[in-house]
Amino acid sequence: MKNERMIIPFMISLFLFTTVPADNPIIQTIYTADPAPVVHDERVYVYTSHDEDVLEDNFFTMKEWKCYSSSDMVNWTDHGTAASLKSFNWTSNNGAWAPQGIYRNGNFYLYCPIHMKGIGVLVSDNPWGPFTDPLGKPLISGGSGDIDPTVFIDDDEQAYLYWGNPYLKYVKLNQNMVSYSGKIEEINLTVESFGRRSDTERATSYEEGPWLYKRNNLYYMVFAGGPISEHIAYSTSSSPTGPWTYRGVIMPTQGGSFTNHAGVIDFKGKSYFFYHNAALPGGGGFNRSVCVEQFSYNEDGTFPTINMSNNGPPPATNLDPYDTIQAETICWESGIETAPCSEGSMMVTSISNGDYIKVKSVDFGDGASSFEVRAASGSSGGSIELRLGSQTGTLVGTCNITGTGGWDIWQNFQCDISDCTGIKDMFLVFKGSGEPFRLNWYMFDGGSGYRLSVQTSGLGTVTRSPSGSRYSEDTPVTLTAVPEEGWEFIGWSGEDLSGNQNPASIVMDNDKAVTALFSRSTVDGNLVFNGDFSSGSDNWTLNVWSGSATGSVIDGEYNISIESDGTNNHDIQLVQPELFLENGKTYVVTFDAYAVSNRSLEANVEMADEPWTSYLQELQSFNLTDVKQTFTFKFTMEELTNVNGRLGFNVGIGKPSVFIDNVSVKIFDPTETVFRKRIKGSSEIKARIRYSVLSLESPVHLSGKYILKVYSMKGQLVKTASLMRKSENGFSGSVDLSQISHGYYIVRVENGKKILHSLKMVLAE
Repeated sequence: MKNERMIIPFMISLFLFTTVPADNPIIQTIYTADPAPVVHDERVYVYTSHDEDVLEDNFFTMKEWKCYSSSDMVNWTDHGTAASLKSFNWTSNNGAWAPQGIYRNGNFYLYCPIHMKGIGVLVSDNPWGPFTDPLGKPLISGGSGDIDPTVFIDDDEQAYLYWGNPYLKYVKLNQNMVSYSGKIEEINLTVESFGRRSDTERATSYEEGPWLYKRNNLYYMVFAGGPISEHIAYSTSSSPTGPWTYRGVIMPTQGGSFTNHAGVIDFKGKSYFFYHNAALPGGGGFNRSVCVEQFSYNEDGTFPTINMSNNGPPPATNLDPYDTIQAETICWESGIETAPCSEGSMMVTSISNGDYIKVKSVDFGDGASSFEVRAASGSSGGSIELRLGSQTGTLVGTCNITGTGGWDIWQNFQCDISDCTGIKDMFLVFKGSGEPFRLNWYMFDGGSGYRLSVQTSGLGTVTRSPSGSRYSEDTPVTLTAVPEEGWEFIGWSGEDLSGNQNPASIVMDNDKAVTALFSRSTVDGNLVFNGDFSSGSDNWTLNVWSGSATGSVIDGEYNISIESDGTNNHDIQLVQPELFLENGKTYVVTFDAYAVSNRSLEANVEMADEPWTSYLQELQSFNLTDVKQTFTFKFTMEELTNVNGRLGFNVGIGKPSVFIDNVSVKIFDPTETVFRKRIKGSSEIKARIRYSVLSLESPVHLSGKYILKVYSMKGQLVKTASLMRKSENGFSGSVDLSQISHGYYIVRVENGKKILHSLKMVLAE
């Protein structure tokens, strides 16, 4: 939802928005609903459902669950899609309703209701995913009323899962959190336990959206009450299973949405109440927005009345501008959108002239002296005006951003800052024509000492010990590279740091810039995924758009039994939806296939979401017979960003059954080393190459610098790089050879005028 219209005054229920930004709703880039907050490691993570801009059948259109987090309750970082309906292989393409998450024993568990399908559970080792389905089926199977799960772990370690509309049911979860013991219990809803309804549809006010938690030995059941439009009420008990006593209304009906959904937490000594309304432009009952209020319990533990506001809570703490701030960390915004970034995490995109981002309560201390931002621009660029107090407030700096040559080519840009001290609200105001640039992260700098700039290539992060961005002279700093799931650390790049040691140490004797290199993890060197179907369908999905067909694994092969023909090739389609593709990489797809009788099969690699754009220059077509054959094709990922795609086999024309097996997608690495002849040098020097990065390491130590040089067979110097020297452990280092054409080369390691090592190398396809 690109919301340039946020600057237009409008009235909706209790809310009047003008050009002065509010702090509620906390998410403005899209419509969100059903907030489910989780406190973990000094941050609040909020899972939400996502109301699509365009409705299908004039009803709830919800296909994914989002994750946001904050350390201060006012600036929220967008972590993107935590999970979607595609995370399950037993769902339809709509109905991703109100989730709730919880942490236990090193894992995060996300309980996801899918309308008319039941409640599934997903597991991840971090709060923003990726989440996977450990069951392959619903945890709770049922009908339209099996929605809105709430999960709670009591002091005795017993976990409970409640859910339901218009009934309230629960089970006792096992320690693994993905199964339960005993039968499903249903709570007896009485007027005494859940209040009297104001109409005659049912006896009690309980409607849906339960939220169970414990505070001071009292169990609270917060819920959405009826009739429609909903209010938020609550009941309490001395036991997690009741009996419950109705305590009254917390939040009256208001806000422009006929539903509401609450979440309650304590964080940094304060209490917070999450809910949703229809406060964003274009909002309504099917386009909702998540908000939060700070509140205090009454002395007897009862709730006060909490009304919706556009103010939001005060900051729980101040934002540190001298640490890296993800650009998608937002208190309020106008015009921008967020999207997955080719460098990992999320980015700010769809920027237009005059758009802005507000970050609240930024503690600049004694003063910031400079600003650095990581940006990409496939256009002519633009500028960021840094203003205090409002989007037209005091200008403290302007950072000019030039074109970088592409939307996935990221560079750092800097500018000086003046008169920026104390705790201020900071506005990043964007200038430029068209879409001038996209943003990954930014940070401010101030004070004395040498500057350490750390960047990443690929998906991963780097921690610093001690933390900071500037260090006094001769301070040793330990850098630890932490790859994201599915990636691996392969080395450092920088004038004073190279090689693949991790952690690595660097001594600050001047300003330094270091890059951590990450590569996509693969099996057997370069396997992206393998579908041999020996252990089931491995998350493959059979889509049947027209005609009829069923799919199952038989004797380790995937059998597509076609009962009636589809009208188009893609109408009966077997897909693998979790194919991670890197821009610029070439992939080889290999599979075995045969059919009951002669027929054709079409293969495609495409976007995993609408508009399903193909990544192939042309679709691949193969002729099948009743004899199993091996087929293969190669393609280069030419999209500008790293994306999740899917591999599809289209079999929609022709009735005979089709069998598919041993599907593999491998990275095609055009470089390999063949050490034909060691001319001279130390046999202690170890050399290896992987994904075009040549790494050298040796315990030999001499004074001076170690230089790696690459010569053509005609003696022309085509590459040179400094290798890191360690005082006690010899040298190590790496160099990227991806820009060198295929052929024979001489590689030498030199120390002054001495040639320490020389080898002949061939780069071959």
